Amino acid sequence: MVIHSIRELCEGFCLLVDIGGGTVDLVGIEDGLPNGFYQIDPRATLYCVQKAAEEAVARLGKSVPAYIIESFMRNGTYDCPEKYETLIKDSLAGYAKEIYTMISGHGYNEDLTRMVFMGGGASIIRHFGDNENKRVQFIPDIRANAKGCEEAVKSILRAKSRRKPA
Repeated sequence: MVIHSIRELCEGFCLLVDIGGGTVDLVGIEDGLPNGFYQIDPRATLYCVQKAAEEAVARLGKSVPAYIIESFMRNGTYDCPEKYETLIKDSLAGYAKEIYTMISGHGYNEDLTRMVFMGGGASIIRHFGDNENKRVQFIPDIRANAKGCEEAVKSILRAKSRRKPA
């Protein structure tokens, strides 16, 4: 599923940025296939939620439930007092900037590289990232990787069943 989506989204070279709960995975893709370059970073969505929650306590002296932060991540907004909205949006924009800095730090040129963001954290980049003049696309389905693995296993099993001698 993911590789088929990547082939449809960008020809030539692109960078797949999978922002999951525990890691951010950067995978170089050439003509729809991984090129062997792979980086893993621990600053994923759980880190982002924790950082926003800690900023709320440090700046406002009050905690913010993860649910509210995650709602901002998914939807770009949540109905709450302005001081919380501003703090959380600023924190998420800061996280998006960290992701772009990480990508550049691994040697990818944001002006030339097509980037495909996926995973639960892709919505953070979509809503809060400085995406203007960048070649970015999003796969919003947080289960895309799992679906892709499931399809790969089904394909392998079908191929095995066809090879069995009669």
